[in-house]
Amino acid sequence: MTAPLVAFARPVETNPLHPDEPCHALCELNLQAPDYGAPHRYQLVCVVRGDVQRWVRIDMGLSADWDATEFRVVADGDGDSVASVQAQADRIRDDMYWRKFLREEQEASTLIPDLINWTEESIKRKRRVSTMGFNYTRQRN
Repeated sequence: MTAPLVAFARPVETNPLHPDEPCHALCELNLQAPDYGAPHRYQLVCVVRGDVQRWVRIDMGLSADWDATEFRVVADGDGDSVASVQAQADRIRDDMYWRKFLREEQEASTLIPDLINWTEESIKRKRRVSTMGFNYTRQRN
């Protein structure tokens, strides 16, 4: 059974990784730095060392320098090595298709301006109505 993909599920080691080590998971997260400075981007790799799963933390620098979103990669611990999972993470990080697609969709969206216009029009309609008793209203110009 693989460990959950959270930052502090197991003790975090800072020992160097070997490319041929079996790997169960990899995640890139923006976390608070240990010195409580600016948030850093960390690559957390779950490897098997001596029949025990260990998280190895790799500091990738300030999180402001990275445009990619946080992501997780679940790997098969029997067949996937650290090098293959890191190569897959590089492909995911460099894949700009979905970020470009979402940016274009957001720029083309008129949802928020349409909602604002609808709200303003409904307020104007309510202000132009006179109520003169039960169930009698008159629309003014």
